[in-house]
Amino acid sequence: MAFDTWLLFFVAYLLVTLSPGPNVLLVVTHAMKYGYRAIFTVIAANLLCQLAIVVAVATGIGALMTVDSVAFKTVKYVGAAYLVYLGLKIILTTYKSRGHSVSASHAHSKSVPSIKRRFAEAFFVSAGNPKTVVFLAAFLPQFVEPSASLALQFVEMYLTVAVIVLGIHAAYAWAAVSVRKRVVSSSLRKGTSYASGGLFVALGAGLSGS
Repeated sequence: MAFDTWLLFFVAYLLVTLSPGPNVLLVVTHAMKYGYRAIFTVIAANLLCQLAIVVAVATGIGALMTVDSVAFKTVKYVGAAYLVYLGLKIILTTYKSRGHSVSASHAHSKSVPSIKRRFAEAFFVSAGNPKTVVFLAAFLPQFVEPSASLALQFVEMYLTVAVIVLGIHAAYAWAAVSVRKRVVSSSLRKGTSYASGGLFVALGAGLSGS
């Protein structure tokens, strides 16, 4: 891939990643609930999902994911339903925890789900976002140079995607943790959890209606 083509790809995907979506929201939610280090499980799951999409696009399977296809509509509605479920789960868990006065360290140790569970949750959020799937399927081929090695170009694009996602999501997580450290009010923290749950529900509803 020529440098000017790669640079254009880098800038375009950077701008897309800077725009908050379900993946960014999940990173921020996990950072605020479980701490900064917990977000790398979420990022790893997101990158694995995007690797699967890149491989699908490279092998031609991504061409099947058109807006009018059954596959796209299935991913769209399943993904929307999962986002709504996740949002309602956050809201319900926050509601059930009202009035509990346990130490912060004890609450943290009891409330952090396993890595496997958090990884699966993040993978399904990423896979259930049809805009990511369709965007990559339509976006990546625009930067392919037919005269060069296709495999090498897709490897270059995926590594670029991985670096951008890691950097931007880590920055969002760092900002979220910084805010969390300054929020000492229990009611304000619960309000933040309610807000994040509501955003997941809104995103799910928006995807199903779009």
